[in-house]
Amino acid sequence: GSVQPVRDTFLDRDVLFKFMHSGSDDAQLRNEIQMLAKVRSKHIVEIYDVIKDDAGAVQGIIIEHLKGRSFDGFHAEALSNPIEYLKILYQISQALTVLHEAGIVHRDLKLDNIKSSSVGIVKLFDFGISVEGDDYHTTLNRGTLVYAAPELFVPGACITKEMDVYALGVCAWALATAGIPKELYQTPPQQTGPAPSIGVVMGAVLTPEIVSLIDLCLSPDPALRPSAQTFCSTIHKQ
Repeated sequence: GSVQPVRDTFLDRDVLFKFMHSGSDDAQLRNEIQMLAKVRSKHIVEIYDVIKDDAGAVQGIIIEHLKGRSFDGFHAEALSNPIEYLKILYQISQALTVLHEAGIVHRDLKLDNIKSSSVGIVKLFDFGISVEGDDYHTTLNRGTLVYAAPELFVPGACITKEMDVYALGVCAWALATAGIPKELYQTPPQQTGPAPSIGVVMGAVLTPEIVSLIDLCLSPDPALRPSAQTFCSTIHKQ
């Protein structure tokens, strides 16, 4: 698929037109429409319109154009700006909380799918492979290396909210440093040992409670990971 900036002349605003290269390969696009129609949050990108041809086939969608910053280079300022570091994680966890409360697993949480609006609100986008419910078993094991939880690397893995929380923990590392631990690059990750504590790079500016919270997100045991709501409320106290 592709995303093309276009101008909404009726409402006089810049938007994005997202479409698939092949008209017969629009399953992910239809999935994104269905997922975005079920949730609403200022931390989730908005869908404005669905474009169909004369026969009613979906040609693309019109979504919010996020004109703020991306976060792939934020690690260069994380140590000197821990408050902003926490604000970013807080907003990502708010988006996940809304999704999980609606029974939706994003399934591809990563810094590439996070950007801020022109007024600085952090938003999550790209719901093409998101799933709804707690009994979805995958045959394709789609996910992004490093962000994918250990339990995804088995045949017929059941997609769970805990996988999103694991990816949130990786986001915390990617926001903190360009040197993501080598244990997270293994397939499956952490098979030779657990990843080090985020305290190695951020311990001087984060409270022990936050360090422990982020570390638990990356637990190889999904049962030990905090919920998105717990993550969000813990950071809120800071």
